[in-house]
Amino acid sequence: EYEDFGNMTEGELVEKAKDLMKSNPESYTSLRGKMDAIKYNFYKKLRAKNDELKQRFVDEGGLPEDFKPAENPLDTELKAILQNYKEKRAAEFQRAEAEKLNNLGEKKRILEDLKGLLENTEEDFGKKVPQFQKLQQEWKSVGAVPQSEVNALWSAYQLCVENFYDNLKINNELRDYDFRKNLEQKVALCEQAEALSS
Repeated sequence: EYEDFGNMTEGELVEKAKDLMKSNPESYTSLRGKMDAIKYNFYKKLRAKNDELKQRFVDEGGLPEDFKPAENPLDTELKAILQNYKEKRAAEFQRAEAEKLNNLGEKKRILEDLKGLLENTEEDFGKKVPQFQKLQQEWKSVGAVPQSEVNALWSAYQLCVENFYDNLKINNELRDYDFRKNLEQKVALCEQAEALSS
């Protein structure tokens, strides 16, 4: 939603910043555009006002370097609001980074479980399929990880998935081969039994 903050007074801008902070946003980062626009417009207006006061001061005979603008309570109030906003955004960022690290640990655990599933040669391969699917669902449900780890994790995951499906294909081919051999042996036994009975 676009709002034209340029038409607001300094007081209205401060009130708008206060309202945004009270609105309990899901993400303080989502307020960034509006807070930046408020800050920009507020200080643009304040500079223009101070430039006007300075010009009046000089016109009345004062030296430009002697001009000191009066303390503006709205400026002080806006600085406090912006500081609070900055702190909340930083805390939000820290929480997001901590969550990404937790997610990284969780994805690494899932990778280890996938590798363990592939290395386990004792268990019937048919029983591994539901476990594999469960691990895939877990992988998908885990949230974002630190950007620096995304490519390495994805490559390791893809390798595990490819290896699993390669092993599944080999397992199915071996099973089909066993079925064919069993069928051939049963047909041969039946033929021998018929030959004996005749």
